[in-house]
Amino acid sequence: HLFVFMVETSQYSKLSAVGKFKVRLSLRKMHKTVKDYVKWCPENFEFGDLFMEAEYARILGQFEKSLDLYEETIHLTTELGFLDFVALCYQRTLTLVLENEKHEIATMYAEKMVEAYEKWKAHGVVKVLEEKYADLLDQVKSETEDLETDQVVPVEDRRIPQGLDSRSVMMAADVIGKEIHLGKLISNVMQLLAENTGATKSALCLVQKNKLWVEGFFSSERTEIETLSHTPFEDASICQEVVQNSWRQEKEILIMDVNKEFEFSLSEYFSEEKTKSMLVVPIFKNQEVIGIIYCENNVSTNVFTEERIQIVRALALQMSISIENSRLYTTFERFVPKRFLNQLGMKHIFDIEQGDSIEKKMNVLFIDIRNFTGYSETHTAEETFKFINDYLSRVGPIIHENNGFIDKFIGDGVMALFPGESSEALNACIEIHAALKNFTEEEGYNDWDLKVGMGLHYDSLMLGIVGETQHVEGTVIGDAVNVASRLDSFNKEFSTRCLMSDSFKRNLKNGDDYHLRRLGRVSLMGRKKLIDVWQVFDVYPDKEPRELLIETRPVYEKAYDLYIQKNFQEAKKIFQEIIEKNPNDLVATYYYKTCEEFIENPPPDDWNGRVEMRVK
Repeated sequence: HLFVFMVETSQYSKLSAVGKFKVRLSLRKMHKTVKDYVKWCPENFEFGDLFMEAEYARILGQFEKSLDLYEETIHLTTELGFLDFVALCYQRTLTLVLENEKHEIATMYAEKMVEAYEKWKAHGVVKVLEEKYADLLDQVKSETEDLETDQVVPVEDRRIPQGLDSRSVMMAADVIGKEIHLGKLISNVMQLLAENTGATKSALCLVQKNKLWVEGFFSSERTEIETLSHTPFEDASICQEVVQNSWRQEKEILIMDVNKEFEFSLSEYFSEEKTKSMLVVPIFKNQEVIGIIYCENNVSTNVFTEERIQIVRALALQMSISIENSRLYTTFERFVPKRFLNQLGMKHIFDIEQGDSIEKKMNVLFIDIRNFTGYSETHTAEETFKFINDYLSRVGPIIHENNGFIDKFIGDGVMALFPGESSEALNACIEIHAALKNFTEEEGYNDWDLKVGMGLHYDSLMLGIVGETQHVEGTVIGDAVNVASRLDSFNKEFSTRCLMSDSFKRNLKNGDDYHLRRLGRVSLMGRKKLIDVWQVFDVYPDKEPRELLIETRPVYEKAYDLYIQKNFQEAKKIFQEIIEKNPNDLVATYYYKTCEEFIENPPPDDWNGRVEMRVK
């Protein structure tokens, strides 16, 4: 699985949009298989799980996530002694950093890659790689010679000295204070704790809804720092008794020598972990504890000197401000997506003002659950909310993976925008239908046959900030939004799954890669102008209905042309043949019945093939 996975990710960038979509489905299937193996034998398969996640993140353009996962895989395979895989991971990581033009770290990974292959004694591979990456490796050699000459301190050793003065502490705190993203903030804090407190284990606990959650963790036994892990406090590998005491009594706890501290010396945790000394410092905001900084050492007593205690106190002081700011920023970003801000040419949510707007051409997608009212009528509000959130947890990530973003939730409906290629929006529709195929069974909603409709349109719209002085929100306005919404609703007329406008189809650069058929010239409710509408077959996850529609498409097109030419007798015969082969084709059924009506009562001379929308 691993090597097939790697071959497919290597070819990914050369594929068409449809080819990429198919590969992603294949990759997910292989990854799920390996994840199942991990449950039975983690020591043999966990590294493969991590590697696949890293590769998948790489092809989606998620640089930081991919880099972190490669590093985690390298660490794990090094521990396991899988020399071949350590070397391979360094090579894939080098590919990642070069793809993203991160030349400042490429030389490091090139050097480590060669060292790993040499350690594995793959001398033939080393020779090939030295030729391929000659420029990078020559740069490594040059940097090494300069280092020996000038005695420059390596980057990884540039840390705050143990004898840190108050000015240096405030400088470190200032670095934290400038970071507004919660994940990066926690990572910076954990890095400072790991490097400057003498702790062999440290953690950052945050209070949320009157419960403690571990959001940052470091142990000298593991090289990586865990951030935003949201681990329940009860499951964390820290001394819960001491932390609870510090939290509830709102006090700092310093244990210089566990064996001499009677209050805690009998703790089972201390005997199991062989803890020697400990420092626990609360983080206060408005005289309330909002978090805990936890440090322990299992090697020496009297580790937490006055200088080190001052570092932790300074961090706690700065964190009291930074945590709340980061939480607010993270919360705001969930209401106004970062990609929405990017479209307005803004970097931060704090930059927005009422009236900010821009006109752009975009792909608009509306998704709506069919007969959701029936479900909500037979279930409690709590059950309904759980269902909606479980459903959206499947839909949302697929939209993001295809470079779209959700503009708003409308009850059980979703409106998403795709600034890039139309194929990205269409691929999202196909993937969502595939992901929802077994949703009800997997999530335990066996009493509900989930079906969704989708409408796609491409046109100009106004994207901006609307509201009044006390309340503003990001939104899009324009006829493009109305058309996409009406197309979504129009699915109800014929029990179709996904409809697109002709403008969306024309904007598809690779339209021939998809299976489409013209539904007709439609008069959407509230609009005078007719719009050509196309039905998408690829969204049907089950093979049989999809293949039936594809099989009958050529004769359908012939019948439709006859219909437009007012040859209703011949058109009726062909539509009847289609219905006999596929009784569920309600579009063919509609045209069959309309042909019968027009044979009896011919349409006027100016008839244009109009299909009326009866459902809003």
